[in-house]
Amino acid sequence: TDYQPPGGCYGLIGRNGKGKSTLLRALAARRIGNIPASVTMHYVSQDVDMDQYATMQPVEVVLEADLERALLLEQNKELEALESPTAEQSVLLQRVIEQLALIEADTAPDRALRLLTNLG
Repeated sequence: TDYQPPGGCYGLIGRNGKGKSTLLRALAARRIGNIPASVTMHYVSQDVDMDQYATMQPVEVVLEADLERALLLEQNKELEALESPTAEQSVLLQRVIEQLALIEADTAPDRALRLLTNLG
């Protein structure tokens, strides 16, 4: 356990193959560390093919990198398009909507812009 004051930027240094990326992916996915919801975590893979993003604005690239949000939005769209959802599908839709609210998906564009601004 280590305490890091709010507002800081931190780096992780180590030899290749020692688990830095694995640790950062696990932290970003909140699978480890008991990270408070108020803490924003971002992980950008070092193996990104930037050609697919050539025509996108930086804020759009950041939003697309938020896989949880993208998957939830897609699932929400599919479930809302159902004409006669089953009870199970209705419950799932409610869970998706709750998760979108929990991650504040509606504020993602503003947060992405702030992130990019803070990076300089």
